[in-house]
Amino acid sequence: MIKESLDSQLIIPTVLSEDDRPAGVFVFLSDQMPYHYKLRHISRHIESMAQSYKRYLQKVLDLQMSDTILDSQGKVCFANDPDLRPGFRTTFHPMELWDYYYAWWHSRTYWNHLEDPDSTLPLPVSDQFWKMVEFGSELRKLHGQRKKLGNPGIDFIKSKDFNTGQSSTRFTLSDEMQQTGHLTVNAKYHINNVPEPVWAYTINGFRPVLNWIEKHTFENLEDAQKTAFIQMLLAVDETQRIQRKIDQYLTKNQT
Repeated sequence: MIKESLDSQLIIPTVLSEDDRPAGVFVFLSDQMPYHYKLRHISRHIESMAQSYKRYLQKVLDLQMSDTILDSQGKVCFANDPDLRPGFRTTFHPMELWDYYYAWWHSRTYWNHLEDPDSTLPLPVSDQFWKMVEFGSELRKLHGQRKKLGNPGIDFIKSKDFNTGQSSTRFTLSDEMQQTGHLTVNAKYHINNVPEPVWAYTINGFRPVLNWIEKHTFENLEDAQKTAFIQMLLAVDETQRIQRKIDQYLTKNQT
């Protein structure tokens, strides 16, 4: 008998799991594989879940799960017309189920109220489904297509002396009014004008900015890596804004 929760492995492909990152947090912010490869892996993985789970989800949502369709370039095609109002939709795409949970994974509500949030997921709530899909889709695109973000004065600065040692102080606040500061990436590079909330951002013990820095502490960074990191800082900043919207919505629409 299916319990009132799902195993997170039904939604998250093993290939996209990382030991240092909780559940599905920032999966699309990771550079494990190209964006469209992730879409395909996730969509196929969800589509392949046992029929008993699939039927149960369809019953809970009163919607049918559509099949994964790829275009001529192997990219995932979404079935629903984005202009079609939720009340008139009769199907949901596997990626829309993912987006629903991607919104949950980036909410404080999820991590604060589930007993075992790393391995179990709450069943979808039909009244909340499409709004949470909207939030999750926004996050997925933000994390997976970071190159579209701007660059408001955040840039790498080369330090005069270079050794591959690890800095004892990563972040120093330089503008209290703007809440921005100096972030040491490694002994060779630092960045100015980094918002303190971005540096300090934590979700269930995971700090995406610190995690990235620790993985690249001893590297002589390429230009592409610098650009990717700056875009990640901007994405984390925007994630916090969306996260507040998700938590406000969930608080207002508690079931």
